[in-house]
Amino acid sequence: MSAERVRGETPIQQLEQEVLQIRKFRETMGKPGDHNLEASERAALECLRILKQVQKDLHGCTCGECLDGLISPRMKLALKVRSSMINDTLVMENHGKRWMEWQSHNFSPVDPDIQKLFRRDADLREAYANVFMAISSCLEDGSVPYTSNILWKGKYSNYPIAHFKGLGDEVGSALGHCFRAVQSQDEDGSHLEAFKENIENLLKCENDSDFERVPELCGLDDGTTWG
Repeated sequence: MSAERVRGETPIQQLEQEVLQIRKFRETMGKPGDHNLEASERAALECLRILKQVQKDLHGCTCGECLDGLISPRMKLALKVRSSMINDTLVMENHGKRWMEWQSHNFSPVDPDIQKLFRRDADLREAYANVFMAISSCLEDGSVPYTSNILWKGKYSNYPIAHFKGLGDEVGSALGHCFRAVQSQDEDGSHLEAFKENIENLLKCENDSDFERVPELCGLDDGTTWG
């Protein structure tokens, strides 16, 4: 289970809202010198300070808005855009032979034995494409796309992935492909060029371009899926 609520807030964002609510109540409804409200605000601010320090110490988050302290707002945007685009590309063509020719770069991380089945198994191709939609959906909901979260999305959403998972391949291969694509676009500047205005409206963080620790902390610590 992710540390975010269903509405997609991190613990730090929840606590920031709590501080604002305490202040608003104290200013509009509280009595002057109300020590209980003042103590509540001080306690919430101290918890906020500790949470931010913990996230920075554990995962390098410096913005206070990283999902589980890992995926910064800017990396979240990049991963969401890329996973959605890969899904769109994969579903544009469903003819086995043409799909194999045109999409080879998008399924290269998949186990070679599974790749051979793509040509004749339309359901498998669809399930693989759905993995990327499940990744995007996780991020949209404010959840880190750990394998468990991707599988949950695939089971309880309109993006069934059971056929792909059932044949023995791990969804981490798709997530690793997303991270590699995002890293490539980060390095050549194409993502910044395409989404400059959106990116500049998001907080900067030391995790924005950390393509070593963040993928590994998301569960991609196997050389077959990452690196």
